[in-house]
Amino acid sequence: MNAQNQEFEQKVAKRAKNVFLRFASFACFCSNSSDIGREGAAPLIPVEGPSPAAWSKRGGTLIEILLACLILAIMAVSGATAIYQTASGLTDQKNRRIALGVANSRLEDIRATPYTVLTALISQNYNTNTIKKVGNAFVAGTGETVSIGGKTMSMTNTIQYVDADGGTGTYDYLRVTVSVQYPLRSGSDVVRLQTAEGP
Repeated sequence: MNAQNQEFEQKVAKRAKNVFLRFASFACFCSNSSDIGREGAAPLIPVEGPSPAAWSKRGGTLIEILLACLILAIMAVSGATAIYQTASGLTDQKNRRIALGVANSRLEDIRATPYTVLTALISQNYNTNTIKKVGNAFVAGTGETVSIGGKTMSMTNTIQYVDADGGTGTYDYLRVTVSVQYPLRSGSDVVRLQTAEGP
């Protein structure tokens, strides 16, 4: 039992000595760093364990790790921003294609409507007239909407007489314009398609 106590006390004393020598060596290194190599300079105390230079190297490694983490964080933010912008751009293009499809389908419906039916819906002048579809028929008026990208957007159909030959009071054909609004990432835009309808 006494032998074990003595061995334990020796280990404690050795560790205490090493701790003291490390602090003393570091203090001596800091106070004499400018006198290293000079004659009469206080010698550094040799101790067990890493030297101040080793601690400095460890500090440099820590800084390198922090810089690497910072660079990775910047790259992650930039990558996420690029992915978000790409996804938003694809959504905008998809909504535009849908709006073009709706506008083209409406033009086909107007082309399939007899010329006399269309002219009966508008006034005999060169002003722009607006029509809308109710059920399977067109009537004069506004207020049509369409769902694009989960949002309710407006659709407008206009008809206007055109005097192609420049004659006074002649109505040669109708100019038909379909405008369909579609949503963007910020705001909205409109696609317009035109066709001509003759007698």
